[in-house]
Amino acid sequence: MHRMVEGGFHKRYVGGEPLHHSPVANGPPPRAGEDLMRVLSVASEAYPLIKTGGLADVVGALPAALAPHDVALTTFLPGYPALAAVTKRAKVVHRYTDLLGTEARILKTKIGDHPLLVLDAPALFARGGGPYGDATGADWSDNWRRFAAFSRAAADLASGTVPGYAFDILHAHDWQAAMAPRLSPLRPRPRRPRQDGRHDPQHRVPGPLRPRHLRRPRAPPTKPSRSTASNITAASVS
Repeated sequence: MHRMVEGGFHKRYVGGEPLHHSPVANGPPPRAGEDLMRVLSVASEAYPLIKTGGLADVVGALPAALAPHDVALTTFLPGYPALAAVTKRAKVVHRYTDLLGTEARILKTKIGDHPLLVLDAPALFARGGGPYGDATGADWSDNWRRFAAFSRAAADLASGTVPGYAFDILHAHDWQAAMAPRLSPLRPRPRRPRQDGRHDPQHRVPGPLRPRHLRRPRAPPTKPSRSTASNITAASVS
């Protein structure tokens, strides 16, 4: 997906364009001589906290896998009941009085030894059953709203709207986070990530808030141009 060389990313180039790293601290500050690339990884699940499939394995493994390559990855997850143990003593870094009609908070904690941010929105995510449906397996009828709110918060984090947080790359995984890259440019911000990423561009966003450009997803070209590669990165969990 990215060209790698010994010691890290080749001159911090991704998709042929240099990335200018965020000076704010989204986790441990860089050590002397380090130039860390800061990535916000937005996903609906991550092992070992919450898992329904292979996506959770990939999202959970990314922070440790990328750390040796000078990449500081922060994971952003919805606040399901399964995350209660790691959010019990979490620090509140942002509050919403009206996030798509509900109160919410962004909490700061850790997944293993790596930064974790959690959207604590009880009206949307504090439910029994699974991440996407009830105990019978039926999808929640408001999944479109739940993950639109999640994407809105992710966009705020990535664009620097949340004080103290800004990132070089926004990596959005699957339909649950697919709206985040598109929502990010719609808000005033000090800066925005130079890259957007989707785990699977073919996954559809359900419900009435699906943006027009996501209603008919197009397959990526066989040989992506430089402009395509510099805006979208895709990963597979197969």
